[in-house]
Amino acid sequence: MKKIFIAIIIVCSVSLNVFFLYINVFPLFKNEPQYLSAEISQSEYEKLILKGAIEMLQSDEVIMPTRRQSDFKEEVLNLMGKGRKHSFFFYPRAYLYTGITQYARAKGDTLLINKYRNRIDAFITSHGSPSFEFNVVDQVPFGMVALNMYSITGDEKYKIFSDSIMNFLKSKDTPDGILYRENEGNHNQHNDVLGLVCPFISQYAQMFNDSAAYDLNIKQMKDFVRYGIDTKSNLPVHGFNRDHGYQVGAANWGRGMGWYAMGLASVSDSLSLNELEANRFCESITRTELPQGGYTQYPGSCFSFDSSTTVMIRYALRKLGYTDNKDIVRIMAPYTDKNGWIAHTSGDTYGFNMYSYTFGYSELTQGVMLMILSEL
Repeated sequence: MKKIFIAIIIVCSVSLNVFFLYINVFPLFKNEPQYLSAEISQSEYEKLILKGAIEMLQSDEVIMPTRRQSDFKEEVLNLMGKGRKHSFFFYPRAYLYTGITQYARAKGDTLLINKYRNRIDAFITSHGSPSFEFNVVDQVPFGMVALNMYSITGDEKYKIFSDSIMNFLKSKDTPDGILYRENEGNHNQHNDVLGLVCPFISQYAQMFNDSAAYDLNIKQMKDFVRYGIDTKSNLPVHGFNRDHGYQVGAANWGRGMGWYAMGLASVSDSLSLNELEANRFCESITRTELPQGGYTQYPGSCFSFDSSTTVMIRYALRKLGYTDNKDIVRIMAPYTDKNGWIAHTSGDTYGFNMYSYTFGYSELTQGVMLMILSEL
């Protein structure tokens, strides 16, 4: 009996050690992806980015990292299926679809749309309703997909879908604007909401000449500029408390700056940049750019290149007249693998001052990169 007990202890000990090695040690020996040369031509780079985007489009998995950090506990929970997961129809996939459809629209590539239309249409029913439970602003960018598809195909179901998104946003408008989450008892506003709702509202307003949508978009941006800008750096904080007026979260969270910048760019045709002090933001953010180009996860205070921060800010700066993005391929190619997948995107955020330590591929980055390429 004693021998059996000792044998069980030995087996358990060996098993736990092997499991620990599998979780924490073996990943260290994985081969690093082979990245592209900064000298690759724009045309070749475009082909690879589109190829990578189509591969992501055809995947049934959420690709963007959702874990805060890669430690033993997180890995175990992930293996058990209890790790943090995103809905499939969330902002990363919405921006991937947006990038593909915007690229096809800009290039006049109807063959691309026809070939992958069934996959793109996964977000919408034949009657124009969302194919998923639509209940948060993180899903609003699917409205841009619908607008692009309506422009390309003329199919009325996309107009119905975009109308429903616009009506949803109008119904959520409060004296404080559209909040990131209504159920937050502390009444916080996040800069994420700007990049999630403002680009869609702007595109909708322009396509259908909706003055109420124009006004809603301007109100949303002016409200954040009033309360959510650090006056010394001219950069946006992650958010602010609407009840008491104090600012919360990091003042240099990179992707948050990207969300803010995309919101700014969406109203640049409606307001002078001076009205939103956008010139000060653009001047400040460009001073934090890395010597080789691009931005980190926390511009100005770390050296961890963040692909999502880079493409979002660069996309917006072009709209705002601060860059022509002629150097974007040189900047992004060294962080793009040879299959056309852009790496080095920081994982999703958990909340104010709760940012991810993991990096990987992301549908968001891939989609916004296509949006940039569609305008070059």
